Amino acid sequence: MFTFLLLAALFSVSLGANPHGYSVDQVAGLVIHDLDSNGDGQVSQAELVQELFIKWDSNNDSKVSHEEFVHHWVNTYHDHPDTTNTFFHNLDTDHDKFLTMTDIISHLPELDQNHDNHVTVTEFNAFLHVMHPDGHGHVHGQHVSVQPVGK
Repeated sequence: MFTFLLLAALFSVSLGANPHGYSVDQVAGLVIHDLDSNGDGQVSQAELVQELFIKWDSNNDSKVSHEEFVHHWVNTYHDHPDTTNTFFHNLDTDHDKFLTMTDIISHLPELDQNHDNHVTVTEFNAFLHVMHPDGHGHVHGQHVSVQPVGK
C-alpha cells in the first residue's frame, strides 16, 4: 500500500547536491504533487502503486531496482546520483537492491504517522528529513524515528 510512498520518498532531492537548489521540503511537496492524481493533497495506496510500480518499474517485474530508482529520481527531482544512491539504500530495508512492498511496509509507521491510510505533505516531509541523506535527520547505518512536523 505505502510501498509506493516509500518509493516516492526516494524521489526527494538533497539540499546541497541538487543543481536546481530544491530543499528536502520542496522535494516532499513535488513528490506528493506527482503522486496525488486526484488532487486531494494526500497520497493513497492506489496512487502510490500507480506511480511506483507502473511508472518507475520499467521492466514490469513488480519491484523497482536500484538502477530504475536512481534513473527516475535523478531525472525527475534532479538529485545528485551519489545522494540518490544513499537514499535508495536507506529505503531498501532488506538490502536486496530492489524496492518492494516489503520495504515500503516496513516504513509505514513513519510514512503514515496518524494511521489514516493516507500520506500528507507534512508526513512525507518528516519522513524525508530522516531518510534522505541531506535531510539532516538520518544517521547512516542506524534507523532514526520520524517526529511529527507541524502538529
